[in-house]
Amino acid sequence: LSEEACRIFELDPQTPEAKIYQRALDRIHPEDRAAATSAYRQALRTEGAYDFNHRLLLPLAGECWVHARGRVRLDTRGKAISLSGTVQDISARRREEAEREALNREKLLLLESTGEGIYGIDTDGRCTFINQAGAQMLGYQVQELIGLDIHELIHHHRTDGSPYPSAQCPVFLATLSGESCR
Repeated sequence: LSEEACRIFELDPQTPEAKIYQRALDRIHPEDRAAATSAYRQALRTEGAYDFNHRLLLPLAGECWVHARGRVRLDTRGKAISLSGTVQDISARRREEAEREALNREKLLLLESTGEGIYGIDTDGRCTFINQAGAQMLGYQVQELIGLDIHELIHHHRTDGSPYPSAQCPVFLATLSGESCR
């Protein structure tokens, strides 16, 4: 193992080669050990590749996430002669993803708990999200509105029936400027 791999696995780089692989495997989180072992064994049987994420349970750092990727080479008799690959600590990325998911769940709960119609559009004026109340007010299901040009759907004309250009639409202009509007 490289110095960096030893650092990730919290292993002493001076550990004899015969023991270091098993010690690295022992660091795999108990709940992920069967899946990781299966992926490695499959690669060993087929001279194949492995590419997966799993957790480690480390003496100092505790639980962390890694991305393991590599390939096994076999000799002419089908015996594994080498395993080469990379391991990357992805704990920070996993934490960020979990935080984003939690924030998205909170936003969804907030959006769905109000009786007001709330929607968002991209810089082309297409609906990126809408809550259930907004969809009901417009007479649609939520999924029917995603991707539609909202201006064409609900701001397409003035009360006198004359066309209402999207370039003059306060909602569309607010999206471009980043300012809020009501």
